[in-house]
Order: sequence, then C-alpha cells, then structure tokens
Amino acid sequence: MILVIVVGGVVAFIFRDSLSGSANNLVVGDCFTVPAGGTVSDVQHDPCGQPHTGEVVAVFDYPNPPSVFPGLDAIKSVVTAQCPPAFQAYTGQDLQSAAAIDVGYFYPAQDNWDSDKQIICYATPVDGNPVSVSYRKSP
Repeated sequence: MILVIVVGGVVAFIFRDSLSGSANNLVVGDCFTVPAGGTVSDVQHDPCGQPHTGEVVAVFDYPNPPSVFPGLDAIKSVVTAQCPPAFQAYTGQDLQSAAAIDVGYFYPAQDNWDSDKQIICYATPVDGNPVSVSYRKSP
C-alpha cells in the first residue's frame, strides 16, 4: 500500500504541469490556463512549452493584513505596487514596454479573508491568445 502512495505521488509530481488544481497552489514559474472571469478556485496547469495563457511571476501574502477584508481598491493598490516589479524581475522586461504581455492577478475572496491572504501575479498575453513559450528571462 505504501508503494502505491509513493508511486502515485511521483506520478502526480511528474504530470503536475498537466493537472487541474487549486489556484492557491500555484507557484512562481507555473504556467496555466487563465479561467474566464468570476471567482477562481481551480486552474488547469499547462507545461510552459504548450499553449497556456498565464505564467506566475509572483506569489505573496497581502502585507500587514487588516483583520477584515480591505476592499478591492486596497488590493489593487498592493497589486499595482508589487506585481510590475515582480514581472520585470521575472521576465527582464519593463511592463510598460512589454507591448504583447500584461499582468493579471488572483486575490482572496472576501468570504475567505480569515484564512487566505495570498495574491498571485501572472504574465498573460495582451490579446488573450495562448502562447507556447515561457516569459521567464534567460539566466
């Protein structure tokens, strides 16, 4: 029984890039299909060399979080301050000069604020068409 669990864990790790999973489990460098609007709980992971519409450039907790949901304007302020520098560090491009790439983000829902303060910034094609390359800058 232990062998099956270990093998299952190894198989899940190897194919993680092609599995659907919680948006909260995204890490920097993950490529995925950006869901269409609304509340997002799960995303489809995609290998960066295959068509995808999002690539995670930063994951961080809301800084100095208040005890109650701060509101969308406060979240946008944090995103505006932190996502563009993370985008530039990850891609090597200034967001304003990256004509074909934009930044999107996921943020905690008001209903989950007590347990979730995570913000995820991701690079996405401006035209919404999938790309099959990573936006990560070359070392």
